[in-house]
Amino acid sequence: MENAELKPRRRFAVTLLFLLSIAVTSLVLSNTLWISINMVTGSSFSANIVADEMSENESTIVEILPVNESVVIDKLPVKQSVVADALPVNESLTESKSKSKQKHCALLFFGLPRAFESLTLPSLRKNVLPYNQDCHVYVHFYQKEREAAGRSGRGGDIHSDEIYQLKQYVEKIHFLEESEAQFLKKRGEMLRKIRTATDDNGNLLYMPWKEKSFGKDSATNIIKMWHSIESVWNLAEEHAQKEGIRYETIAVLRSDVFFLTPVRLNEFATSNKVVVPGFAKFPVNDRMIYGPYEGVKIWAAERFSRIDEHVRTNEEGYGIHDERLLNRTIFPAIRAALQNEKAIVEHPTMCFLRARVDESVWLNDCDRNVLPSVTKAIGDLNDIAVSVEATLGRSCDGPPKEYNKQVTYLNCPRPSNRDNVTFTNSSLGH
Repeated sequence: MENAELKPRRRFAVTLLFLLSIAVTSLVLSNTLWISINMVTGSSFSANIVADEMSENESTIVEILPVNESVVIDKLPVKQSVVADALPVNESLTESKSKSKQKHCALLFFGLPRAFESLTLPSLRKNVLPYNQDCHVYVHFYQKEREAAGRSGRGGDIHSDEIYQLKQYVEKIHFLEESEAQFLKKRGEMLRKIRTATDDNGNLLYMPWKEKSFGKDSATNIIKMWHSIESVWNLAEEHAQKEGIRYETIAVLRSDVFFLTPVRLNEFATSNKVVVPGFAKFPVNDRMIYGPYEGVKIWAAERFSRIDEHVRTNEEGYGIHDERLLNRTIFPAIRAALQNEKAIVEHPTMCFLRARVDESVWLNDCDRNVLPSVTKAIGDLNDIAVSVEATLGRSCDGPPKEYNKQVTYLNCPRPSNRDNVTFTNSSLGH
C-alpha cells in the first residue's frame, strides 16, 4: 500500500523537477542569448527589458554593465591617446601657419654707443621698449675705446660694451660688433674713392666740397654710419630667414641718442607710409626711420648701391651728403616702392637728442629746421631739461649751458662720475 501511494508522489516530484530543469535551462539560454546580442550590438535595450521583467537577474545585469563600461573605458584611453598624439601635430601646423601670418616687428640699432648706460638706456626703457614689447632687437656697433674732441662733442672714454645691457630688457636680441680694422677692411676702397675720384671738371665727385663743415673725418663718419645701418639690416634679414618669418614693421634707430618722446611703431606708419623725424631737416632728417619693410629696406640697405648714380645725376659738390642723398634719391625710391607720393611722413611730435661721450645731452637738437608741432610738444630748453631729468630719475648739473651758438647742453653724469667732470668750450658743428 505504501509503495502504491508513493508512486504518484514520486512521479509528481520527477515531473516537477523536470519542469524546473526546463525553466532553468530556458532562463540560462535566454540570458546567454542576450549577452551575445548585447556584446555584438553594444545595445543596452535588452538589458532594460531583462531588468524590467526578471528581478532575479539584477545581479547578473550589474555584473554585465561593468563589463560594458570597461569596454567603453578601454576604448576611451585609445581615443584619448590618439587625440593626444594628434594634437601636437595639429598644434605645430597651426603654430606654423600662425607664425607665417603673425605680424612681426624689429628695432634695429646702429652706430657708436657713446654714453649708453648713463643716458641712452634709461630713455629706451621709458620711451621705446615699453611701446614695442613684441619687437625683436638687433644691434650693430663699433668697438672703440676713446673718442677725440670734435664735431661729436668734447670727447672722452667710450664703454661700447655697455650696450650688451639691453639683453636684460629684451627677450629676442642679436648683436654684431666690429672694430675699426674690420670696418676699414670692408670699406677702405670706398673711402679711397671718396677722397680721390673726380668728375669731368676735376672736382671731387663724392666729397661734399660745397658743404664747408665737411672734412675727411666727416666723410669717414658718413660711411661708418651707412655701413652700420646696412650691417644691422643684414643681421635682421639673416635671422628672419632662419626663423622663417618676415618683419612687417621695422625701425632703424641710433644708439647714441636720448629718446625724449615715445617711439611707437604703430603711430602714423601704414603699409604704404614710413615715418621720419620732423626736426633737424637739412633738408630732411637722416637720423631715424620706421615703417613697412619695403620702404625701410631702401633707406637702410641701398645707400651704397645708389650713391654712384646719385653723385653723377644730382647737385655737383654735395656727393655723399646724407640728407641730400635721402631727399634726392632714397625718398623718391621709397615713394615708388610703396606706390604713394605721400609715403614720407614727418612725425609731428617726436624728439630725440644726441648723447655725448662726456655724458652730456644736446638739448637744442630739436629746435632747428623743425616742425612747429614738435616745438609745441617739447617746450623750451628748460622744459626739455626737466624732461631729461625726469626720464633719468636723477638731477643733472645745473642749468643748460652753451658750447657755442649752435649747441646747448645739459651735463648729466652718473653720480660716480660727477667729481671727474670738467667743462671746456669746443667749436662744434651741426
